[in-house]
Amino acid sequence: MSSPTAEATAPPERPTGTRPWHALPGEEALERLNATSEGLTADEAERRLREHGPNALMVREPVPAWKILVDQVRSLVVGLLAVVAVLALSLGDHLEAGAIGIVLLLNVAIGFFTEWRARRAMESLARLQVQEGVAVRDGEEARIDARRLVPGDVIVLQEGDAVPADARLLSSSELTVNEAPLTGESLPVRKQSDPTEGEDVALADRESMVYKGTMAVGGSGRAVVTATGLHTEIGRVSELVQEIADQPAPIELRLDILGRRLIWVTLGLVAIVALMGILRGHEIWLTIETAVALGIAAVPEGLPVVATVTLAAGMRRMARRNALIRRLPAVEALGSATVVCADKTGTLTTGRMALTRLHLAGTDVEVTGAGLEPVGEFRVEGRSVEPAEIPGLERALRNAVLASRAGLRREEGKWEGTGDPIEVALLVGARKAGLDPDRLRKEDPPVGELPFSSHRKLLASFHEGDDGRVVHVKGAPERILALSDSVLGAEGPSPLSDEEREALQERNRAMAASGLRVLALARRELPPDAPASDEAVE
Repeated sequence: MSSPTAEATAPPERPTGTRPWHALPGEEALERLNATSEGLTADEAERRLREHGPNALMVREPVPAWKILVDQVRSLVVGLLAVVAVLALSLGDHLEAGAIGIVLLLNVAIGFFTEWRARRAMESLARLQVQEGVAVRDGEEARIDARRLVPGDVIVLQEGDAVPADARLLSSSELTVNEAPLTGESLPVRKQSDPTEGEDVALADRESMVYKGTMAVGGSGRAVVTATGLHTEIGRVSELVQEIADQPAPIELRLDILGRRLIWVTLGLVAIVALMGILRGHEIWLTIETAVALGIAAVPEGLPVVATVTLAAGMRRMARRNALIRRLPAVEALGSATVVCADKTGTLTTGRMALTRLHLAGTDVEVTGAGLEPVGEFRVEGRSVEPAEIPGLERALRNAVLASRAGLRREEGKWEGTGDPIEVALLVGARKAGLDPDRLRKEDPPVGELPFSSHRKLLASFHEGDDGRVVHVKGAPERILALSDSVLGAEGPSPLSDEEREALQERNRAMAASGLRVLALARRELPPDAPASDEAVE
């Protein structure tokens, strides 16, 4: 199937004469897009593809090799050296002219090949980013090239899927989306199909919308595409970035200033020497040759190649740290920066969380180790303690594993987590304590679940126990405390007194004030036939 070549038209940012997409009911959004929940037909999708264009962001055309080569000789200092080489050659100083020529060739060759390789590497990475999506076409789900999605397509999102286009949710089964690339919010956002009230709602608060470039980290959902390509929210950002014109780097500006000064100084020296020779009655042509030779000697032939080699070395060092730079002078420009403004999530931070503290049976436990590698210690009062020696630790972490739906796998020697970052952190903590989350889940599979919601403020997972069912719960501490009537102590469960309840609330406030995200864990034994309901938890 050939790529569309017709001029693309933009879908409306909001339905004509009505509320924005996020404020519309799903059925009305479908109606405005002339679509149905059964998706588009293949013929209609092809027609809309020709009308709206491919679902792709703006990409700069590859810079041709000749342009990279020309950029290497645009410097005023390089131009000055070229003129000096010609003058030296005209005066018969072939050695000087040859030396300058070799310096110029080295400078151009190093700069050209370094930039050319960096640009080709970036272009290769861009070509690798081929994304697919699941769309409903002719009433059936099909995995297609995301570039062929059009407004009105119904897409299906599952945990781990990248959102291929801006879309209005039609249904959501506890769908959570990581919107950090777009909004900078480090925690996943829970989505719903109900309209979001208000027309001027911030992007991060539009719970009924999903956006291109974000990632579904939990649950599932269906949505109708409202915008594709450059008309998506991330597309508008991409367009603004592409419109930024390249500015000369500080080193380029300084070299140009130096070049101009060298020209004036050289011309001044030549004029002074020539004038003195003429006034003393020397032969005019010999005087001019002497003055020009002095000017040639005054030009620092090695300056451009020294600067280029230094910048190339800096570019290679950054490449070893997985930082690709298109233009050599950008290395020096980055080194000259005094203030760097960056989205912290994914740049200054990794977008991941770690289990660092536990409050168990009246004991504060510190957990060391960061990242997804399950390596670390459990410390009590600064002293390393074996996990088995900490009262309640195994029960608490087992509870956390069974009340989580995230995944943690070791692939090609590297640990990878999927799902909610908080749940991934709990799984890492469990492995640090010697527990195997996969084995625990296999031995004790869930028979029911109450998913987390903003109203419920907890997640409950129901399992079969020895004498009935057991529900494992994790959620907001204030909510769990309000539902609890006992607390796990060093000697086992005991009634939760008002003083202990207040002490736990104070501990929660103290941990939250120190920048921690706090969760509470609980369990309850139920009759064998207890349903997975809110009443069973409350």
